[in-house]
Amino acid sequence: MRFKRKDSQTVKILLLLLVLVIGIGYAYLTSNLSITGATAVAGNTWDIHFENVQISPGSVEASTPATINPSDNMKIDYAVLLNRPGKYYEFTVDMVNSGSLPGKVSLVDFSGITPEMEDIVDYSVVYTNNNSPVAVNDILNGGSSKNIKVKLLFKEDIEEEDLLDVAEDSQLSDEFWETCKNPLAFLRQELGLTNVQIVVLAIMIEAGEALSWKSLGNYLGCSRISVMVYSEEIEELVTKRWLVHRGVHEMGGYYEGFALVRGVVTALRHNKNYMPEKIDGLTEQQFVDKLESHVGKHMDDRCVNFADDEEWMLQLVKANPHLPLCHEVLRFHDIHVQSLLLMIVFDYAQWEGTDGEGLTFQTISSLYPEDYECDGLRFHLREGTHPLIECGFIEHKCVEGQADTEQ
Repeated sequence: MRFKRKDSQTVKILLLLLVLVIGIGYAYLTSNLSITGATAVAGNTWDIHFENVQISPGSVEASTPATINPSDNMKIDYAVLLNRPGKYYEFTVDMVNSGSLPGKVSLVDFSGITPEMEDIVDYSVVYTNNNSPVAVNDILNGGSSKNIKVKLLFKEDIEEEDLLDVAEDSQLSDEFWETCKNPLAFLRQELGLTNVQIVVLAIMIEAGEALSWKSLGNYLGCSRISVMVYSEEIEELVTKRWLVHRGVHEMGGYYEGFALVRGVVTALRHNKNYMPEKIDGLTEQQFVDKLESHVGKHMDDRCVNFADDEEWMLQLVKANPHLPLCHEVLRFHDIHVQSLLLMIVFDYAQWEGTDGEGLTFQTISSLYPEDYECDGLRFHLREGTHPLIECGFIEHKCVEGQADTEQ
């Protein structure tokens, strides 16, 4: 098959800020006096600041290592991702009083810790020499310094397997949601998904294969109808391109189901958030380039299911309805008709004007499954009654003036 030529015409990180505010000791000056920076008071000086930040061995690698704020040396900024229980980020820093006036701690604050995170994260600021907490009203005498240790820990009593273990046969009961609220709170923030989406994703990653509504229900100990109550949230995973629709062969028939998009498991295995490729707002050339790159990469990959590529192509089209080609593809409502048209666009982009132009029936048969629906597709292509032929989008390839019904 090939294009019919017409003369008229030519695709998480926790942001933290440690703020340790030290005011002049209330025992020495009136409580309503506020002095910061290097200041002289009746011949005395006031200069309290952080120095010498040291990251502790064993800490996770921070995207922004702990650093003294350049515009306020009594603040330390850092950004870090704790991806599993037991992981931590820790650093030490000298709290220095270079002046002659004593200081008193008036505030120890972590900004960036949400109420949900408090259930799964331990954070502390202690004196290094005795591990006692740095507390409000602690005194730092003039001309002295104290080394303090800051630690952020993903609590170890949260087991990674808990979510799946508790989900099995849970029927997604209120007790289940309460039991798993801590890991779910963490994952919601890191992945940007809902609780139901996280549970479905975890089940599918564990299964390692496409699952039907029935299979999801069997795992959770409930009926397909009970799982379908959450269909809007689960379908949103398709819209977000974490999942694709995939038919599943089970005892007694072929059922609607879902499969993970390639790249999801790889991203999560490397402790990275999965970021689908950008496919919207493309120009015509960008659309064809993306189609050619994606399909070309998968054509000879036996691990790729063409049904997933069909879903991807349809998503690409729906993301670019402003393009005339996409508008024409969306005129058809059969995904096999839509994908065949796009496969011929792919072939045309690669082989235009050469002897290799045109999809053979051997290629078409290798892509589309041997079932009733696709057998009808092949029959109508050979007979010249396929919708794409009847509307003039494609034609049989001519060889020495004769139509070749096999191309």
